[in-house]
Amino acid sequence: MRNVIIIGVVGVICFGLAAGASIFLNPYLQEKDKAKHDEAAADTGKEKEKEKELPPPLARGSDSGPRSRSGGATETELIVQERAKLREREEELRHQEQLVVSRRKHLDIIKEDIRGEREEIDKVRKELTEQVKGAEDDLAGAERRAKEIKEEKDQTEKLINDAKKRVYETDAVRSKGVKQVGGIFDTAEPAEVAAIFERMVESGDLTTAAQILANMKDRRAAQVLSAFQDKATAAELAEKMVGLKQATPPGAASPLGGRAPRAPADGK
Repeated sequence: MRNVIIIGVVGVICFGLAAGASIFLNPYLQEKDKAKHDEAAADTGKEKEKEKELPPPLARGSDSGPRSRSGGATETELIVQERAKLREREEELRHQEQLVVSRRKHLDIIKEDIRGEREEIDKVRKELTEQVKGAEDDLAGAERRAKEIKEEKDQTEKLINDAKKRVYETDAVRSKGVKQVGGIFDTAEPAEVAAIFERMVESGDLTTAAQILANMKDRRAAQVLSAFQDKATAAELAEKMVGLKQATPPGAASPLGGRAPRAPADGK
């Protein structure tokens, strides 16, 4: 598309230059033709005057006189005609030479204009090349940044997965510890265990107390709840323990420690 525009611009410039040259040369060519015509008419008049000044031919007798005069006049006219033709040809050659020189000058002007347009086109092309290079550099930078962001995202996801894995491992360790503490509390005095649970609830660790209580034997857990001095705390702890058991599906990992018991099959 850009080459078509350039060719169109050069064509318009050439056409304008040719039209200007034609308008400029028309008066000059008309004056040259008029001068050529006047010069040819003057040469013809001079030739006629020279013919009048020539002396008459010598008489050689009655028979040869008229023939000699007629033959001399014919030769003179032929010479005059040939000289006139030579002048015309010289004028034509001179005129053609002038036209060639004029056209050469106009062609030189056109070449200069084309050279100027070419320099301007080269300048625009250079600017476009620099802009394209800049856009390519920006695109390459954006691609590098996108790659870096992707790498950062992958690294972040890896860290998150590692953190989740550690949390799961910590939960597993904690569940195991909760189960062991529940076994220990099964052998302790209910009143002592109840006092420990009351202090845990007061310190805001209701969930841990409920998990430990859930890992105790049911009869022992009931005795511990009965030994509570604050019955409201005992009721809150029992409700929390029931909620934890109901939130764990049969066979799945239990937040209370170990696995939740499976539902019995029909008839068993």
